[in-house]
Amino acid sequence: MKSPAHSRFAMKKEHARTALEKAIQEKKIDPLMKGIARAIAQTEDYFTTSTCSGRITLMDLREDEGKKEGAFFRKWHRKVKTPEVWKGITDDSNTGNLWFKQDPFVYVIGTRDAGGAQQIIAACQEAGIKRYGIHHLEEGNIIMEIYGTHTMSVPVKKGNERLVEAEYVQSLVEIANRKWEANENKRKRFEEIMKKKLE
Repeated sequence: MKSPAHSRFAMKKEHARTALEKAIQEKKIDPLMKGIARAIAQTEDYFTTSTCSGRITLMDLREDEGKKEGAFFRKWHRKVKTPEVWKGITDDSNTGNLWFKQDPFVYVIGTRDAGGAQQIIAACQEAGIKRYGIHHLEEGNIIMEIYGTHTMSVPVKKGNERLVEAEYVQSLVEIANRKWEANENKRKRFEEIMKKKLE
C-alpha cells in the first residue's frame, strides 16, 4: 500500500505536469523556460509549478509599490532597446505610477523528500546562486524557491508627469541589459548543473 506522502507527491506532480502542458499549448509559458520545465516534469522525483527566465518591464505599480492587476504595461524576456522603452514611457494611455524594472529568474521546484531538496541546494551552490530556500515543507511535498540576484527598479512616470529624460533612459537601458545578461549567464549555468543532477 502506498504511503500518504507517496500519494501526495504523485498528485502534486501530475497536477503540475497537466498545468505545464496546458501553459505550453496556450503559449503562456516563458519560451526560455520551456526546456527546463519539461526536463523537470519528466523526472520521477521533481516537478515545477512556476518558472520565469527574468524580464525587463514597464510596470504600473500602486503608491506603496505593490503590483496592480494588469500591471505589466510593457514586458520583454530579452534585452531591450532605448526607443521601445522610451515609446512606452511616453505613451499617454498610462497615467499610473510607471516603473522601469529588471527582474531576475525564478524557479519554483517541488520534490518528494529531503534528498531531492539537497540536490537542488547543491545545484544552487555550484551555480553561485545566493537566494534559495524551502517555501513549503511536508512529507511528499517539499517546495523550493530559487531566485537570481540581478535586479533594478526605477520610477519613470507619475500620472502624466515623466520623471526621466531620454538621455537618462538610455543609461537605464544599458544597466538593465547588463544585468539581464548576467542573469542569463547565471540561469543557464544553474540549468546546466540541474539537468546533470536529474539524469
